[in-house]
Amino acid sequence: MIQRYLLEKFISNEEDRALFNKVVFKNWECQDMDVDSEVYCKDCISKLPERLHEAAVQIILHWDLYFEPFEDMKDLIIRLKETGHNLYLLSNMTSAFCKDHSRLDTLKYFDDLVFSYEIKMIKPHADIFEFCVKKHNLNKEDCIFIDDLKTNCDASEKVGIKSYLFDKTKRDEFISYVKNIENI
Repeated sequence: MIQRYLLEKFISNEEDRALFNKVVFKNWECQDMDVDSEVYCKDCISKLPERLHEAAVQIILHWDLYFEPFEDMKDLIIRLKETGHNLYLLSNMTSAFCKDHSRLDTLKYFDDLVFSYEIKMIKPHADIFEFCVKKHNLNKEDCIFIDDLKTNCDASEKVGIKSYLFDKTKRDEFISYVKNIENI
């Protein structure tokens, strides 16, 4: 998970990691829903010792700079787009990311970007899936939801949308799956 990776990158000792988990990651998801990331950051910093302030800023406001996308994802997205598929990104995302996601070149291939912070809905709740389906007038039976969290895939299935649980360690399996989608 990205949180573990960021903790290892910015915080060297276990005691500080435990404190960071308690203060920063305890309510992390609230940024994906309705709390502005800068407000969240200020609140967290007020509860952390000064030695952890810069780590808090980097992790809360700039986490996406340290995120390594799946290396073949852009090519797979382009192939799906070229074969006539509509692509929608449905993501739990913070306000900090929503303000400037232009550095992620891959996003331009999507027909729409649906970010939880902007619509005040969050995965795995059914309302976010229903929102996307309704917004784009989609037929659930024609959709495939791809996510790296089982809870989100299970939620997708419950509302009638097929899902694929993405596992970056099974790269070839995922590439085969996408190639099969191309022919649908």
